[in-house]
Amino acid sequence: MFLTVFHEETRRIFHGKRGKKSRFGHMFGGAADYFGLSTSKRRPPVHLLFRLNTEDPAVGVTLPGVQWLPLLCAIRYGACALGYRVVSDEEVKILRQAEKKPWKNYPDDGYLEKLPVQPILFKKGSYDPDNVEDVLGYAGVFGYGALTPKQYARVLRFLKKKRLAELFDCESAEALLEEGGALPGLFDQGPPVEDCPDPTCENHGREASLQTFLIFVEGWIEAQTLWGPNSEIPKIIYQICPKCGAISTSSQTT
Repeated sequence: MFLTVFHEETRRIFHGKRGKKSRFGHMFGGAADYFGLSTSKRRPPVHLLFRLNTEDPAVGVTLPGVQWLPLLCAIRYGACALGYRVVSDEEVKILRQAEKKPWKNYPDDGYLEKLPVQPILFKKGSYDPDNVEDVLGYAGVFGYGALTPKQYARVLRFLKKKRLAELFDCESAEALLEEGGALPGLFDQGPPVEDCPDPTCENHGREASLQTFLIFVEGWIEAQTLWGPNSEIPKIIYQICPKCGAISTSSQTT
């Protein structure tokens, strides 16, 4: 399982480990007993993938009046793009759901209403802005704006030496950095460009106005249960609106 939390402002990362208990009580799966998980009584609800305790500094997300951060996924709707607001520790409000009808036989006919509970423990990872591979690998989240002139010049020299601008079909290494180009890895189809799902927010309609704070990819064996034996393994990306705190999820196949 690949589960990583990103703190954009401080450029810190934390990795989640399944099966290890945390004093904060983080969980994968469990009872999705929030109000508002379905857009219609005739449609199945979206699933609860994770329930994270925001009191843990590793989570890095705080919402007014909310302790527990539910990370939802519209699994039976093909893991489609989903936007929602966490109203309280008991209620969410779906703001946007790309697929309105569940996919037939997806992931399978007898799919679980609730995912089995497993504890999650977060441990601090490493990001070194002096390491060019770290900078390029995480540029899709952290960008290049916080680099010192010396660090920026080091990345620029590396790009020119490896002729990576050609890989991105970019006219120069300088242009590649200005455009925010990053090595594949975190985002196989490029960083998401979603806007805020809340139509009342000023970031609604503004592409790429959200911040990525978590990425989840299930391991190959476990993915057979979660996504079905014949499914591609999606990478689930969670973003937050810095203006209003709405959550947006999207997926990319790995």
